[in-house]
Formats: sequence, C-alpha cells, structure tokens
Amino acid sequence: MPVKSLYRSPEGEAEVKGIYERLLAGLGIDYQRRTIDTRFGATHVIVAGPKDAPPLVIIHGAYESAPASLARFLPVAREHRVYALDTMGQSVMGAQTQLSTRDNSYGEWVVDTMDGLGLKKASFIAASFGAGIALRVAAIAPDRIEKAVLVVPSGIANGPLLRMAGELFLPWILYFVFRGRDRLLKATAPMMSETDEEFLTFVDAFLRNTRFRPAGPRLATKKELAGFSALTLIFVTDDDVFFPGDRVSARARDIIPNLADVVQLHGKHLPSRESCELINRRTLQFLKASR
Repeated sequence: MPVKSLYRSPEGEAEVKGIYERLLAGLGIDYQRRTIDTRFGATHVIVAGPKDAPPLVIIHGAYESAPASLARFLPVAREHRVYALDTMGQSVMGAQTQLSTRDNSYGEWVVDTMDGLGLKKASFIAASFGAGIALRVAAIAPDRIEKAVLVVPSGIANGPLLRMAGELFLPWILYFVFRGRDRLLKATAPMMSETDEEFLTFVDAFLRNTRFRPAGPRLATKKELAGFSALTLIFVTDDDVFFPGDRVSARARDIIPNLADVVQLHGKHLPSRESCELINRRTLQFLKASR
C-alpha cells in the first residue's frame, strides 16, 4: 500500500527541501550523502568528518533535520566520523513512513541503518525526541552504543501536563489559526532560550506544509535498560517545559546503569548558544576519555 505523503503539496515539500539544502550548504564542511534501506523504508544520512576518526551517530529532535543537528554539534563532528540521521517520517529526506512511538520501531530503524552503514558500534549524540530514539536502541540493542550523550532528552521523564497546556496550548492554537511571525514567536517562546532564526524558519515551513503530528517516545524503564552498560552523559535545562531538568535528572539516576553525569544548564528546552558551546566542550571531553 502506498505511503501517504507527509507533505500537503509538492510545492510545500519543495519549500521545506530548499530550507534543508540551505542549512546543509551553510555548514561549510565536506560531507557525503548516503541512502540506507531499512525494513521501514529508505533513510537519508549525512556523513562527515575524518574517515579514520571514531564513529558517531547523531539523531535530531522533532521539527528539525540532520543539518540542524550537525550545526549544533560541529565542534564534535570535526573530530569524529559523523553519521547524522534524518529521522524516518519526520524529514523531507528519506521515506515518509511515520513510525510508532509506542513500541521499539524507532530502535529497530536505527539498528537497520547502522547495519546498512557497516557500523557495529558507535557513540551517540541525540537531542530531545532523538534521545528517546537512542533509548529505544539502548533497550533492544545496547551493545551497539559505545557511549551516549543525551541532550534535553525525551524518554526519561515528562513535564507536568498542566504547565504544558497552560504555556503551549493556546499560543499554538492561535498560530495554526492565524499563522504569521508574531504568532510563531509566541508559540515557540516557551521552548527557546533565545531567538533561533534557523529553527523558526524551518519549523514554520514544516508545520505549514506537513501533516506531521508527533507523539513523544514512551518512557524507558529500569528493567529494559538493565543491559545497557554504555557510559552516558546527560544535559538538561532548568526551565524545560517538556522534560524538566530536575525530573529527568532524578529518574535518569534511577534507570540508567552507567550514568557518568547529569549537567544542568540554564534556559528553556532549546539550549542557548552559550549552552551549546558548553555542551560541545563537555561532550568532546567525555568522548575522548578512556578512548
């Protein structure tokens, strides 16, 4: 049965793809593009960094893309052989099949992609929704992860529903009804530590042109992560409406067996530029340690 397009029109798909290509070209790095077949369909991967460097898989968050995640972690990418995945069903690249967040489909998709890339094992950097995907890999194939860095992660603890409803529901309804930059700024204000024009441009085009409605990855359990031995570093923020730092920190210490540290940053869900600099420094130190 044909998969219904994620996009409302060919013109809308072309608009989102154009933004994707501009983001990718703006990175200013050499890269290759790979298309990997999986049981769920084709996956688009951006490959960059020195060929003989340690492998690193990067998984972006919802409403983002492989170039956006690469841009955020460029200092790390320059010292690793990076494989930035365009998440199945969430990107203008690759198959548009939207996978279930209630089972292990996303973990199976990553394992298939790693098999296609010839990666038996790699370190991971995964942000927000992507961190929940990485935890699915940790649950079903823990031996595939060398080390894990989870940034403002889903899949560990969620924010209070009343707060999310109060801060997000009405602004997003008004954005979808009236559109416009002012509405978008008000809708994303609870998410951004500072204005991120690239994020705003992509989110606006993506939401206007797609049928995508994400459901967050289910929470990992202590039992299913019992076999996950990879050293893990987590970054949280103190004003995250989706995944509050205090809740994530407390539960991570309970369910993740080999937790190296939880670093608390100041700000909202999307870390500031200053926080991203700290994340890159600490991540490089973490990945280099005991190599």
